[in-house]
Amino acid sequence: MYSRVQNNALTSENVEKMVGPRLSNDVSIDVLGLSRRSRNALVRSGIRTIGALKQKAAIEGGIESLYGIGEKSASEIRQAVASLLAVERN
Repeated sequence: MYSRVQNNALTSENVEKMVGPRLSNDVSIDVLGLSRRSRNALVRSGIRTIGALKQKAAIEGGIESLYGIGEKSASEIRQAVASLLAVERN
């Protein structure tokens, strides 16, 4: 299971690719439209902006190492970031 999470890990490179250079690091994570559980887990860990999310993703263990962020929440966050990028490109 660990290798599966590792392969789908939300790394800083993945976040940068998904979010792109146009989205400011100061933008709130609220734009991601996350579930209450995922959003609260990020906020409890001090992640309130896209920049903080990128920074945490760059650290060993990444977003999945946060309390309350499991495989489902990590997947939701990845999908939300990908959706945001798709909207931003249009």
